[in-house]
Amino acid sequence: MLLDLLPTESKQHLKERKQGGSIRWLCKDCHTLIAHHRHLISVDGASPYRVFQNPAGILFTILTLSQCQSVADGSPEIWENTWFPGYPWVILNCSVCNQHLGWCYPNPEKIPAEFFGIVRDHLVEAKG
Repeated sequence: MLLDLLPTESKQHLKERKQGGSIRWLCKDCHTLIAHHRHLISVDGASPYRVFQNPAGILFTILTLSQCQSVADGSPEIWENTWFPGYPWVILNCSVCNQHLGWCYPNPEKIPAEFFGIVRDHLVEAKG
């Protein structure tokens, strides 16, 4: 269930992109590089900064990205309770420390064929 967009953070990162800034996101626990700002994507025309609620009522602020690194699958594909219709979800963990980072959404029959939803609170930001 989509709850809200994050316009303030989104505007800040769009400004960084226009100014040529280089934002990187690292695993909060071990500081392994996970993603670059340039890989933020819009899925279904929505902001790449989104808040969702899972069936247990837990809120997740996620970034949608076209590419991630240092991530490992932590589950099979699951279609139940997906936040993105037409896409199953696969749990992703940091490949270094095993911290839960978010989910991969694969479907080779759709565009994009795969993207990542990474929990913002499981990342730290680095510039440069």
